[in-house]
Amino acid sequence: MKYLFEHITKIAYCLIFMYGIIFSQDVGVKVNTNKSIYLTGEPIWLEIEFSNLSSDTFDLHPAEWSIYLIDEKGNRTPNIISMYFGPSKWEPDFKPGDQIELFKELTGEFGKRRDSSYVHNLPVLHVGSYSLYVTGKTKTRYDILKKIQKVTNFKSNEIEFEIKDPIGLEKEIYDLLRLAYYYNYSKRHVSEAEEIYQRIIDNYPQSVYAIKTSSFFALMYKFSQEESKKKLSYNRYLELIEKYPDSYYSYYGLRSAVQLNSSLDIEDEFLLLEKIINLYPDTKVSKKAVELLKSLDNENNVRN
Repeated sequence: MKYLFEHITKIAYCLIFMYGIIFSQDVGVKVNTNKSIYLTGEPIWLEIEFSNLSSDTFDLHPAEWSIYLIDEKGNRTPNIISMYFGPSKWEPDFKPGDQIELFKELTGEFGKRRDSSYVHNLPVLHVGSYSLYVTGKTKTRYDILKKIQKVTNFKSNEIEFEIKDPIGLEKEIYDLLRLAYYYNYSKRHVSEAEEIYQRIIDNYPQSVYAIKTSSFFALMYKFSQEESKKKLSYNRYLELIEKYPDSYYSYYGLRSAVQLNSSLDIEDEFLLLEKIINLYPDTKVSKKAVELLKSLDNENNVRN
């Protein structure tokens, strides 16, 4: 009887130990979208927040965790492809009390990789109901003296959202956007694509597709070999930022504008970032500008 009790006790301790590793609250993860119902092709931005709730410093590497998207048939699609890092700067060490904010746009490319055979149609998630969560693991650095490394598994809350077909005017705008996207990315009738993008931006600023259209419009000539077209792309990114400073597209837009400005030498980068901070305080784009400004200061300090 005593042996049996000791055996059960050992099993219980093992289970408690396993529970501590698998369901540890050392790392908290929250996922969120800004609403629960979207139209097909409407921007869907996933926000992910990691919090270090422990006294340990972890290595939270993107390759160690995945976003899982589940459709209404129960099919689970993982995604570990690189994502845009949000207002918080990504650091190699995830220290106690740290919070890291990330974001990713959910499109039809979720869980897929582009290749040369990619069909140039607007990538969208299909109509239906979806749920989503993040799961993965993080670990401390290997302690050579103690010969141990703490591994913590985590899982976020699970969210649900639905995608519906657009109707009426939004359906007409969506069809125009799809046509322009095909013209643009198949390299056919690029001037027609540009005209359609401009028409959507000018005539339908309240559409749910307006901001995505502005992003595609700015991106058209970002990688052009012609300086005049790259400058056009630069100005379009500034217009995108002016119209939607508190959007994730503006975050990407500022990054692209800075890259173009660097290659074209249009204006002083410090002045550009300071202008963004002053014009759009307390927005996503101003937070990114602050981060880029700090990076510039650090680079200059290293050089000096």
